Amino acid sequence: REIRGLDINGAYLQFEEWDIRWHEYQIDNTTANPVILLVEHARTSHHELFDTPEPTERTADQLRFEMKVPPQSEVTLTVHERRLTQRREEIQRQSFDGLQEYLQQGLLKQREMSQLTQLLTLWESVAENEQHLARVKKARGKIYKAQQQVQGNMKALGQTGKEGTLRARYVAQLETTEEQLRALELQEAQAKGEIKRIKGEIDTLLKRIS
Repeated sequence: REIRGLDINGAYLQFEEWDIRWHEYQIDNTTANPVILLVEHARTSHHELFDTPEPTERTADQLRFEMKVPPQSEVTLTVHERRLTQRREEIQRQSFDGLQEYLQQGLLKQREMSQLTQLLTLWESVAENEQHLARVKKARGKIYKAQQQVQGNMKALGQTGKEGTLRARYVAQLETTEEQLRALELQEAQAKGEIKRIKGEIDTLLKRIS
């Protein structure tokens, strides 16, 4: 496969590619006389010839190439065929190195390269904030579990004496965990707000380059 062209279509890279195939025919004339023969090559649907001698004859199913082979000689016929295909890939799944290769191959302009690089950087920021949200969720789960354990321990304690002192310590622990939950809630709100802001920036940039 050989990339012929590359366009940006929304959140996708649209590729035009040549699906290339070739057959090689080797003809060995071991006689003392020159030989003229026809090489029959089966036609391939939807494929066109390129970098290939013009066929002497064309039928619905065959291409025929006339070959002249000198005595005691070998000649080679290579039939190249290609078909234009299209495919697309999500921009988000590209890599910085891959985009750089497209730029070097002339498939991307420098302005497009800068915009796509900016998009990848923004998506990385979204991923980082989503990872932070996952850590917040995990931390909140641990705190809830600790609170349940403390609350369970408190049920068996009295209000006075050593049990009262221990209960007061547990109450203080619960207050600390509540502060931790409030801090996590703030982090969660900030991360969600940042994700929303960045996604808005991504949408704006995608509309600009489409």
